[in-house]
Amino acid sequence: MSFANLLGVETEFIAVEADIIAVHGREWKPIEALPTYILGTIDLAIDYKKRRLLTNSMIFDYIGQIKQFLKCNASIAYFTPDIKVEVLKIKYLPCAFLGKCPYEGTLCSTVKTKSGEYLTKSKLSIGS
Repeated sequence: MSFANLLGVETEFIAVEADIIAVHGREWKPIEALPTYILGTIDLAIDYKKRRLLTNSMIFDYIGQIKQFLKCNASIAYFTPDIKVEVLKIKYLPCAFLGKCPYEGTLCSTVKTKSGEYLTKSKLSIGS
């Protein structure tokens, strides 16, 4: 699927340097220009612990929190929508900011094994 094939209700997020942008309705858009229902869907995915981490990191504004959350959880393009019909799919991503992010392993979606163990960066690099 290419970005041009995303339906109008689907959204894909991509990290571009230090920022994150969206493809929504077959158009590139800054996060601030997304419809309110898309922003609300993302906002609902930020649980209490992650919200507290964002606030403790001095990210207080609504759009700032959404951008940082997306950088950590939906920033690599796989040509499958991150949001499809108002449901945000959080998946493990090989992080574009690995080794350079103060939120590494805390704000991002980490890999959890069946035994409940969370894999570290070194364990993930051994497996690849």
